[in-house]
Amino acid sequence: MATEQTPAEKRAFILDEMTSTENTYLENLHGLSSNKEALLNVIESGKFTGAEKKRMANMIDMAGRIESIHNGMAKEFENLREGMNSGDNEKARKALSKIDVITKESEVEHGKYLIENEKFSKLKNNPKYNKLNARRNGVEYDPSMDKIDAVNLTGDSRADNAKKEAVKFTASALTPVQRFPRYVLLAQDLAKRTEESHPLHQEINNFVEKFKVAANAVNNPPKKSIGSRLAGLFTKSEDKAAKVAEKSKAAAPARPQTSKASSSSTESVLIKSMAQKMATLDKGEVKTEPVRPPRSSSLPGEAKKGPVPPPRSSSLPAFERKKALESEAKKTPVAPKPDADIPGPRRPKSR
Repeated sequence: MATEQTPAEKRAFILDEMTSTENTYLENLHGLSSNKEALLNVIESGKFTGAEKKRMANMIDMAGRIESIHNGMAKEFENLREGMNSGDNEKARKALSKIDVITKESEVEHGKYLIENEKFSKLKNNPKYNKLNARRNGVEYDPSMDKIDAVNLTGDSRADNAKKEAVKFTASALTPVQRFPRYVLLAQDLAKRTEESHPLHQEINNFVEKFKVAANAVNNPPKKSIGSRLAGLFTKSEDKAAKVAEKSKAAAPARPQTSKASSSSTESVLIKSMAQKMATLDKGEVKTEPVRPPRSSSLPGEAKKGPVPPPRSSSLPAFERKKALESEAKKTPVAPKPDADIPGPRRPKSR
């Protein structure tokens, strides 16, 4: 019968898993960054749009930056395990402090990477680049994405390394998205296996909460306000107008600015005013105008109409209503016709 593991052995197992998964994560990141040139060549030769090529290139660059930040994370997990197992609480606290610093530094890059990866996921599942979706939707299939996955990111040839499957670009690109939720799960398991009597019980609970905060920051990166986005658009349009003006001066220095330059400057002025208005809205400085009274529907000099009389009652019988209408018609005076309309005596025709 197998003996049950002690809490110390369970903690050691969890921290070993943290270290091993961190090393695997670094290998995936290194596969992306070290094969950057080969990947970019295949991406450039594919039938992707310019924005799609730029997005994948940005993801490869971000993977390299995340790798440089996380280089010391696995070592600190090892120090934490050694400190907790040997009772060197000071060593364990130093490891926790360094892990916190690395986490705060990497959460920004992970948040940016997550935004790019969301757009890349749509590209990856596009029927044009996905064989299964292309067949379902009746779209012509383009193997550009499969050519990227054909690049070997493990550094070993597939023929010599038949037991170990080569890592694909699409699989490696997903690992930064999954890493922070994995940290939270492992940290929660570690907190469960750390009894309240342990000297580092409170530090381990804080360790879990910090990973939760970091994971939330990665999944919900701060968005720019409308005012700041319009301000950035204004800066771009201003630069564009300046470039157009310089080109027009270089082409014809004696001539006035072209209509294109003037339209660009007008556009920049409009965008600047919009940016200022939106900035005031972001700050909460909204000016309220006095409410004007509703305008009268009657024209000037026109007498105001009185209240509309209620409709007549139709409770009278039909013959009495007819008599009432005839009596009202007799009382109403008939205007005489003009003299020109009264026929006179006929005159004999002149022969």
